[in-house]
Amino acid sequence: MNPISRSGVSVFAGLALASSAFAQFYPTVLWKEAVSVVQGNQPLVAGSPALNETDPITLKITLPTDTSAVSQWPLTVNLAVTFPNIGTAAKPAVTLTPDEQAAAVGYCTLSTRSVTFQNSNSTARVTIYVNVPTPVVTGNYYWNVRGTNWPSTWSDIGATINAVVLPPIANPTVPPTIVNLLPTSGTSYTYTAPTAVQIPISFTATSATAAAGGGPIQALTAKFDSTVLTLATTGLGATSLGNFSASGNVTHSVTDVGPHTITVSATNVAGTTTATTQINIYIFASPNITNTDNPTFTYGKSGTTFSVTATGWPAPTFTATGLPAWAALDPATGVITGTPTGIGQFTFAITATNSLGTVPHNFTVTVNPAPLTVTAIATSKTYSAPDPVLNYSFSSALFTGDSFTGALSRAAGDNVGTYAINQGNLSAGNNYTISYVSALFTINPATQKITFNPLAPVAVGAAPFALTAAGGASGNPVTFTSSNLAVATVSSSTLTVLSAGTTTITASQAGNTNYSAANPVTQSLTVTAAPTTSTVTILWLEPISLEKVQKGGSVLPIRFLLQECSGHNGIGNDDDGRDDDGSWGHSHGWDDNNGWGDDHGRGNDYSGRNVSCHHGRDGRSTDKRNCRYDSDHDDEDQNGCVNLRDKTVVISIYEIGSNKPATQYKYGTGSPNPPDYVIDGDYQYQLNFPTAKGKHVYHIDVYRFPPGATAPVLVGSKEVTTK
Repeated sequence: MNPISRSGVSVFAGLALASSAFAQFYPTVLWKEAVSVVQGNQPLVAGSPALNETDPITLKITLPTDTSAVSQWPLTVNLAVTFPNIGTAAKPAVTLTPDEQAAAVGYCTLSTRSVTFQNSNSTARVTIYVNVPTPVVTGNYYWNVRGTNWPSTWSDIGATINAVVLPPIANPTVPPTIVNLLPTSGTSYTYTAPTAVQIPISFTATSATAAAGGGPIQALTAKFDSTVLTLATTGLGATSLGNFSASGNVTHSVTDVGPHTITVSATNVAGTTTATTQINIYIFASPNITNTDNPTFTYGKSGTTFSVTATGWPAPTFTATGLPAWAALDPATGVITGTPTGIGQFTFAITATNSLGTVPHNFTVTVNPAPLTVTAIATSKTYSAPDPVLNYSFSSALFTGDSFTGALSRAAGDNVGTYAINQGNLSAGNNYTISYVSALFTINPATQKITFNPLAPVAVGAAPFALTAAGGASGNPVTFTSSNLAVATVSSSTLTVLSAGTTTITASQAGNTNYSAANPVTQSLTVTAAPTTSTVTILWLEPISLEKVQKGGSVLPIRFLLQECSGHNGIGNDDDGRDDDGSWGHSHGWDDNNGWGDDHGRGNDYSGRNVSCHHGRDGRSTDKRNCRYDSDHDDEDQNGCVNLRDKTVVISIYEIGSNKPATQYKYGTGSPNPPDYVIDGDYQYQLNFPTAKGKHVYHIDVYRFPPGATAPVLVGSKEVTTK
């Protein structure tokens, strides 16, 4: 739906004047407006209820002053619409066919076909709807509306409705253009009070043709700041079919100094265009300093500003007397900037000057200390350790050349617990105000360590003995517990052996306020069965027999013989060296899973012959001829003693003073190097025990598992010191 515009059109004045001679002799019915104009692109709509048009044309009908011709009231008059012509000498002519003329009458309709007047002083109103469809012949249409049954002595020339129909706009997209807006932006006006300044405002709006997407200028507006101005306009509602143009102007009276904004707009069918211009208005006046508050600065804060403001025209300039060395004044703006280098109060004078006078004012600037937040950093130590340095963070960097002095402190106390970290005598100097945030200093319990050495195996029947272990500094005793009370019990620190087996002895030490409990330390205790009566002895060979070891070496050669002097022939055999069932002895050792023995028996070598040798000082035969092989295989020497090849033997070694458990070595068929030992053809047990260089003390135990025994039997022990 195209917007519309209406205004009185002077071309119809001739129509009214032509009938005046006729009307002067008869009472005349008056129509207002006598002429109404609707213009726009087709389809042209004004007041169509079907199209929800909200701007219909309303005409007022007024009776003549002389109503004597009316014989009876109320008076009802019928109304009619005629289409007398199209085009005039002043407008483009339109040629219509008879059918087009008949249709054109229907483009103008009335809200009612009759009106009623109640008395001679009453008036009536009728609403006119114009709806020119598409397509029609473009040009100037006009219709006449009048009453048909007035008294015969009355004159009624009716009202004329004119429609300026323009070609249709297929796509109205080009709003008006505003040109020649005055005053231009940046224009300044000055005046002397109390006379106001007059601001002339004018502008022109142009629009493209309908074919180019434009349309006639329909409205012009203007505002001064937020005040709506009443414009005098020309060309508004122009009917030219070329470019459309309209102008507006107004003179506005202003007394408010300062910047102002003028906003104008123009509207056509495609939309509204707005333009603005900004002006400044000044009043001639001598300077006056308007802000007299004393400024406040902060020490060390760069970019701090204070503005001295003054009124007056021409604009005043500023000078300063007595400014602090760190401050500077902009003479054009009155802005004081600087970075204060010390706290205190400083007095100075600012003078504002223009061509009409000078005005001074004294200011006192206060420079306050810079705020500084110091936050203590929580820290801790272990009981009895020296206190660490108490550190802190701070919120902003100090001014160049400034530094902290002093240090944080903490609440007194040396026992385990938490203590407040205080500011102490920490300071950044008088130029700073410190806001201190405390933290906690924590003293944690110290740890304890137990030293508990490995336990040597003992046999059932051994006397109770004291357990020893070194604990931590809490002063609490080291206590002991046994995991297997059937094997051994502990009372206080005394261990009592009860039966054969193994038990774990745990050493513990409780903590106190300043020490945490020590981590428990365990050692395994092996309790063997009570020793059985045996005449098996161990003969230590060189170098151990000489209390010597390889000096500076990494191997401790262990050499020994086992001899049994029982006074009878054979061990575990009858007189012929055989078991009672007639077979050679075997399978008397433990299996490999517990580290003892192997599948071979003892008392026999692989040849089935026992060997007896007479040994020299080193335990070896001094003369092979002194070794003999008995036909009964018992290897009995002349003294009645037998060298034993017992593969159930286990050699156990641990270092005295070390927490490492004992290492056990069993019989093997390879070399004498770990993890096995060997028995050579001369019944000599050999093990090359690896040891680190330097001085070490080792404890060596040799166990065997005789037939019928439920636990290994200790044969002999020795301590050796390497050099």
